[in-house]
Amino acid sequence: MNNSIAMKRAALRSVLASALVSCALLPACGGGGGSSPSSTLNVSLADAPTSLSGVQSVFITVTGVEVQPTNGSPLTFNLGSPLAVDLLTLQQGNLAPLINDVSVTAGSYDWLRLILDTSAGKDYVLYCSSGAPCAAPAQIALDIPSGAETGLKVVRGFTMPVNDVIHLVVDFNVNSSIVPIPNSMSWHLKPVLRVVETDTVGAIAGTISASAMQAAKFSKTACSSTNLPTVYVYSAQSATTNVIPDDIFTGTEEAAETTPVQPIVTQLSTYNAANGSAGFNIQWVASDPGYNEYTVAFTCDPDDPNVDESAIVPPASTPTISFNTYPTPVAVTTDVTTTVNF
Repeated sequence: MNNSIAMKRAALRSVLASALVSCALLPACGGGGGSSPSSTLNVSLADAPTSLSGVQSVFITVTGVEVQPTNGSPLTFNLGSPLAVDLLTLQQGNLAPLINDVSVTAGSYDWLRLILDTSAGKDYVLYCSSGAPCAAPAQIALDIPSGAETGLKVVRGFTMPVNDVIHLVVDFNVNSSIVPIPNSMSWHLKPVLRVVETDTVGAIAGTISASAMQAAKFSKTACSSTNLPTVYVYSAQSATTNVIPDDIFTGTEEAAETTPVQPIVTQLSTYNAANGSAGFNIQWVASDPGYNEYTVAFTCDPDDPNVDESAIVPPASTPTISFNTYPTPVAVTTDVTTTVNF
């Protein structure tokens, strides 16, 4: 087992064990009940590093977690007290525990939902208009459409085995999820979420060498120490065939793009001044069958979720974003960090 991942999983167990939120302590807590076979559920929140210029913090306030059994009514677990969390602190394996050791009925589940407090002042962005970190960032409201009614739902099935413990991590990709509202002092939250089980995850880590950065394709901006690559991870078409990387776009794709894909996760790389390279370490990558082969790519071109940069708009003959793709799909194994070097 890779030592880094093993240490993170050990730390996760420790954090979950000491979490203040326990089903036994909650006055409004769902659960298995009766004589049905039971299982134990833990849920935590994570995030990927963001490359959004000027964004210093992204706060949301979570009040509970809801899960939907395939056969049955939703189960709601309210936190003992609301949790205001800065998503940008939940990077490189750091987690915010939400529910700990709650009992649910064993079996299949269709989705998971984070219940939010969307009242004034509870969800916001700390933003520096200069684009660089500042001492007194502006607090800008974060609008969550339908957040009060539906919260943040992740439609991805999972199975709770009989008499076993499952740890689910909700990975919140801020880089793809928050969009400034034009001519307004507020931002929209269009959440890009995924759920992974910590017992069936690995990691993808590696280096983009200085020479690879210099030789990289780009349409707008070359890679540099001040314009570092952002790494994109997609589900591969198959174990031997990559998908064609696409930008993050929240609108309707152009008709010519018959098979648009969205990244599962993105991560801004970090600079190594000693050799001019850039490094990345993407945690919580699913390794269970059917989810364990990935296309890995990077770009130094800006990616605005409101703009389809991959569209070729006449008179242009090329898209305004270019990706540099690892030549073969990357297989991820449980508890192993797979190395991908460009």
